[in-house]
Amino acid sequence: MLPDVYEQDSAKVLYASQYIGGELADAFERFEETKGRDNITWEEFKEFLKDEQMNPVTRTTTLARRYDEAIQHPGQSVTQFVNYLDDLEAELEPYSDEHRRQHLLAKLSPEIRHALNNYQEIPSTRNGLIRLAIQLEANLPRQRPSKESKADNSRPADSTTPSRKRNRDGTFVDKAKEETSVANRNEGAPSKSPTARRQPDLTPEERDCRRKENLCFKCGKASHISSVCRSRPASSTPTQGEKSKNSRSP
Repeated sequence: MLPDVYEQDSAKVLYASQYIGGELADAFERFEETKGRDNITWEEFKEFLKDEQMNPVTRTTTLARRYDEAIQHPGQSVTQFVNYLDDLEAELEPYSDEHRRQHLLAKLSPEIRHALNNYQEIPSTRNGLIRLAIQLEANLPRQRPSKESKADNSRPADSTTPSRKRNRDGTFVDKAKEETSVANRNEGAPSKSPTARRQPDLTPEERDCRRKENLCFKCGKASHISSVCRSRPASSTPTQGEKSKNSRSP
């Protein structure tokens, strides 16, 4: 952060070591005893921190595996991929420039490697290969959907498609439309649910009487209410008005 203030490695190590503590600080004191106080370089200090974070053998093996498996992924630019390789190579045993060039050439995306094949002479240096790969990347067409994905999108749905149903004559019917039409036809149909039974028509006097005696409004029996009644509605007794009406009719 302040290269003019911390020019020497000893000043960098002294400044950074004040931020470590606990077992790590004890391990650094033992490391200083072997190397000598103020004799630790900045690279040695960073290497010490990495070794304390992970066993050196395990860390080297992990880095080597990540380096071997590294390839340029779709959507990853050449610059981003090169920076990623540089970080891995910085922690591995030093490679020659030719090895690094060959590794980069083998790990680039298939589209860029195919474009490189059109050149009779591929750059002999790694930096030259990086510059050419960046130029080719800028000229590559944007990725389009593959033929297989287009075929899948244009292919008619078969009988296994959840949203469609095959008729006996081989035609398809949209299940959603079919369910909507059935619902519309059944919209006015009476409900067959046992809980939807119609309560008998009771006069206000009869309702007051049954409410006072804790009788069911449906069957007229005690010990339960109409919402849980499973009996058929009992026929209500004719009221005085109904009796007089019936007596007048011929």
